[in-house]
Amino acid sequence: MPPILPTRAAGNLTASNGMVRVAYFAQDSRGGEIYIGVARYKELDKHLHRLQQGNPTELKLLGVIQARNAAALVRELHRTFSDARVRGAWFKPVPDLSSYIHSRAVTTRRS
Repeated sequence: MPPILPTRAAGNLTASNGMVRVAYFAQDSRGGEIYIGVARYKELDKHLHRLQQGNPTELKLLGVIQARNAAALVRELHRTFSDARVRGAWFKPVPDLSSYIHSRAVTTRRS
């Protein structure tokens, strides 16, 4: 698993200035593939909307992780879970990935 990078609690995310970047995890509503991406927190809804446009099933935001370098965290997650990669930033919901998300990501008002 990737090293634990400094993160903030969910309450600090909503109080941020919006320039904060987060790693985020979205999954189709049937429990299928998981998307691992990075976005500015204030633009997260736009990212999810774009992802949704190309998906026949509803997407659900599983959670976010705020890190000093969210892009580096996402790259590390992509490397760590490369065996579960389906295509691009989409991954099979393998137990290790699901466990990582549930133990490290925080849910937000968007989920």
